[in-house]
Amino acid sequence: MPDSPLPPVPGPVAAVLRRGAARILAGLAGRTVVPGESPGLLPPATVPPDLSWTGDRPHLVAAFARSAAVVDAAGERTVPAPVRRLLTAQLPRLGAPPSGLDARPAALRLRWLDECVAGLPESDRPAGRLALLVAFASYRVTAADVDRVRAQGYDDRGLVELAAWSSLTAARHLGARALRVAPAPTAGWSRRTIG
Repeated sequence: MPDSPLPPVPGPVAAVLRRGAARILAGLAGRTVVPGESPGLLPPATVPPDLSWTGDRPHLVAAFARSAAVVDAAGERTVPAPVRRLLTAQLPRLGAPPSGLDARPAALRLRWLDECVAGLPESDRPAGRLALLVAFASYRVTAADVDRVRAQGYDDRGLVELAAWSSLTAARHLGARALRVAPAPTAGWSRRTIG
């Protein structure tokens, strides 16, 4: 990431831009945040078992249930079913470095990815590769990985939805495993509705 979120502009313009940004950011930083105020921005949702650690804290329950539901819906809408199944099948390997994402030369390092996506339809392989990279080693995502997914028709929204679904699915799996709660969503799990 660049050192500054502001665009590169000539000196005098940069000074004015920095002052304006400072005023805006100072106003945001000074705002009092009330727990439970923002979940209303998303529709009511159910709490999946892997997020049961939110317990009896209504603002956490609502926030996590609603955001998980939105990201799950984005995954169903954008990520091809074979890619979702592939990532889900690979999740037990998460946390232990899979053979292929370690410090070996790039050709050997990426063999694991190539082997994983080989069973996907050819048109789904770029999305499968990006989903696995985001979940297992997001620091290894390259512009070429993104370009291959774009070439399959993904726009900015599709890329964000694929990455959001992949990363949250991986995080939920790790959280459930660490806390020894029910696994990430599958058909037939019991739900508790939060309004």
